[in-house]
Amino acid sequence: MSKSVRLPKLSLSMEEGTIVNWTVPLQQPIAKDEVIAEIETDKAVIELQMPYDGVIESFLVEAGATVAVGEPIALLKEEGNEKDAVSAENGKPLAEPQQRRTFLAISPSARRRARELEIDYSLVKGSGPNGRILHRDIENAKGRLPCAVQEQRKGCFTPSSTAASSVACIASSAASAVPQGRKLTLSSMRRTIARRMLDSVQTVPQFAITRRVDVSNMMKIKSTIQNSLLRKKIKLSLTDFMIRAVAETLVKYPALNASFIGHPGEEGCHIVEHEHVNVGLAVSLDGGLMVPVIHETERLSVSEIAMARVGRIDSIRNRTSMPSHMQGGTVTISNLGAYGVEQFQAIVNPPEGCILAVGAVKDVVVSIAGKMEIRPMMNMTGSFDHRLIDGAPAAEFMNDLVRQLESDDWYLI
Repeated sequence: MSKSVRLPKLSLSMEEGTIVNWTVPLQQPIAKDEVIAEIETDKAVIELQMPYDGVIESFLVEAGATVAVGEPIALLKEEGNEKDAVSAENGKPLAEPQQRRTFLAISPSARRRARELEIDYSLVKGSGPNGRILHRDIENAKGRLPCAVQEQRKGCFTPSSTAASSVACIASSAASAVPQGRKLTLSSMRRTIARRMLDSVQTVPQFAITRRVDVSNMMKIKSTIQNSLLRKKIKLSLTDFMIRAVAETLVKYPALNASFIGHPGEEGCHIVEHEHVNVGLAVSLDGGLMVPVIHETERLSVSEIAMARVGRIDSIRNRTSMPSHMQGGTVTISNLGAYGVEQFQAIVNPPEGCILAVGAVKDVVVSIAGKMEIRPMMNMTGSFDHRLIDGAPAAEFMNDLVRQLESDDWYLI
């Protein structure tokens, strides 16, 4: 008896998902909880697990296709639900039952890395608990093991199978004013970014305030405690200080740590002031960006924030993020300092009330007590939802934020 596997709702805001890759073959026994597909949502690429031991009869959706939540994507046949066919003549089975496949314990990131390197991970000896194959085992095996036999994956859909359908040339037309070029299908991530940013600029009245910060004290403190934290494998960045300062300052401004719900012209629109400060950090990825969230940041020290930040970014780049880590932000920080950008303005990420754009640290000649000195300076621009807050209190927030960033009073460990 066949059952359909439907696309589950993997995040609160998820409306559709794209099948990035089917990771298992057809007509072979699959163990419960084994990863069968990678699904790209509006928040992250999430691995879809087998709901129970069974056999996948057919894929209803090719890799690269986008489907709505609740739509069927595959047909399953529960193993053992159907009896083996028996010959009417001699009462013997028409074919010997297929031998059950041996399942290997392997982490999702290790399996993904093995596919990237085309390594047959069944030949890899795992170093994890109970022989579980870890990411480092695949890296260590690189170049020493034969490639996986591609025919073993026959029947699987892969992104390359739909590449031709997702990229097409625009038909030439003498009457068209659009130059010829390639027509690219939007990924779920790019479509979500486009939709949310368009909604933001069309529905959120925004204004910006820029301030310059002397980061001398911050850099000295970072340098002083970094060596001791390295023993705990914690590597600090100025972003960790930024996150801590924003959270500590925003606690004093509940009207800004808030969301405007509804349309001003509609009855029932209201403002929600959030209980905690949940700081999102914009992370650049191939083909877009994502914003992992560190929750209840006002309770965390700088070193705790550093550990959370590294963990969130690693999980995104390894495609192991949990949906809860991508939700609930009340403010976002976007830092382009690593690209040499000195100043820019970011777009508010609804339903958040503000976003902080951070530039690069540059040595600047400034006047200190009547003397010219060279100080490391950094520009930051806050973009604010004018429905929540006006210019004067937003300026006060930025002033308090500057004072915290320039102080030597920090909750470090």
